[in-house]
Amino acid sequence: MLIFYKKKLTSYLFYYLLTYLSVNFIFECNAHYLAFNNMSNYEVYNYEMIFEVAFFHLLFRKAFTDNRFKILSSIFFFAFVSFSIINILFFQEITEFNSNTYTVGCILLLLTGVVFLFNDVVKRDEINPLYFPMFWISLGILFCYLVNFPFLSNVNQLFILDARIADNLSIINYTVNVLLYVLIGIGIICRKQRT
Repeated sequence: MLIFYKKKLTSYLFYYLLTYLSVNFIFECNAHYLAFNNMSNYEVYNYEMIFEVAFFHLLFRKAFTDNRFKILSSIFFFAFVSFSIINILFFQEITEFNSNTYTVGCILLLLTGVVFLFNDVVKRDEINPLYFPMFWISLGILFCYLVNFPFLSNVNQLFILDARIADNLSIINYTVNVLLYVLIGIGIICRKQRT
């Protein structure tokens, strides 16, 4: 779908989304292959999480119109990547789900998304959010991370208490990830043709 609507998107957004979707597809294929063969896929999901949160910070940085928020997004990006490395080295091994990294990344990404929506969508009268791809993408990110936050931030404790409950709750993760992709798709489709 992204290829069919390429002419409707700015070049940076097209290439950012193409990169995100391609890399995410590779991560997901590897994770499902490992799960299918009864092997742990936590390491793959940890790397995917670091990639995804860092990527979305860079996307917001590019999309912000105010330089102050570009700088804020850059600070959040570097803080998240630094925390991820420190967490892996000293607190949670890469072979277990890095819930600490997810929690910090989620909080920073939610803050960035809310700031973006308020400053680059709500405060700008010259744009119609329905035809603004980053509006839909940021909504998808906010819904995905807001709904996943309570579950994935505590998933390690849930597995200790009752692995079946944690497995059953994983449907939440799949559902909001699908919602994220649907909202990205809506953003691509609803973009008015550039003149």
